[in-house]
Amino acid sequence: MYSLTPPLISGTRSTELKEWGSPANESEFFNLNNLVEFISTDFSQAPKRKLTDGDTRSMKRRRLDNKPLNLLISQVIALLWLRSCSDDNKPHILTSPFFQPMSRQVNIAPYRKSKPTMIAPYELPLDSFDEYSRCAWVIPVRGQLPWPESSSAVLLDSLQDPPAPPNTQMNEFTWTASSVRKFWEFLIGIREARNIGSLGISFHAAPSSSPFPERSSRATRNVTTNTTDIGLCEVYMSSVDHFKIYHDWPRSSQLRNVLHAWSFESEGNKYRLFVGAKLVLLDNKSRGVMIL
Repeated sequence: MYSLTPPLISGTRSTELKEWGSPANESEFFNLNNLVEFISTDFSQAPKRKLTDGDTRSMKRRRLDNKPLNLLISQVIALLWLRSCSDDNKPHILTSPFFQPMSRQVNIAPYRKSKPTMIAPYELPLDSFDEYSRCAWVIPVRGQLPWPESSSAVLLDSLQDPPAPPNTQMNEFTWTASSVRKFWEFLIGIREARNIGSLGISFHAAPSSSPFPERSSRATRNVTTNTTDIGLCEVYMSSVDHFKIYHDWPRSSQLRNVLHAWSFESEGNKYRLFVGAKLVLLDNKSRGVMIL
């Protein structure tokens, strides 16, 4: 039963059982003063671990912005004025332009930082997709998408705290109002450059009367990667502030790599918010395809 012989314990041992309620004898008493003093370990010379960004974010209480975001981006404000739209739940879209191939092609490498997590019923290889299939990468700004394995997001209310990418401790984007605007400007730039085909971009602001106002990962605890209920996913998606980037399926991996490489500077500091991020790819019916 044992791989090694059990150790022998010094001292007397009796196999005779005492009667219940009989008094204890002297051999059964121990005096604490006779015990050997405990020798503690001196950790004063041990190297101290430097705090990572994730440790710092978890220790410091953050001030989060919970106000509606339909007026956050200047282009969105212009669209609202032109449409005279009073419904803050409508997405603000710059549609995919008619694509004209550029004379100078740009070689963009596919994304290879991690392997995709497929969302049922999709499996690799995606034989049902062709060069004309349209997909969309979803980037949360505030909230958790219906797939808990994907990165969630919060929006900071304080100007003192910097934006931060997801990490191993917190799989969560930390946005600021300024970084959201810079990302929107970046999306407009790659859409106009036409290096990744015909791109459409949109910003979806969750309504102030969202059915999930808490906007945390707890709201999707009962939703798994195998979620196929389109109606349920749409309800959850409507409660999350997010960007969508519409594109051709053959360009999905290249576009994912462009997002990974995106960076911006603020007050002399450089930030890359997509390092370590886990994004959801949707098909043309807004069903989850993969997390990458």
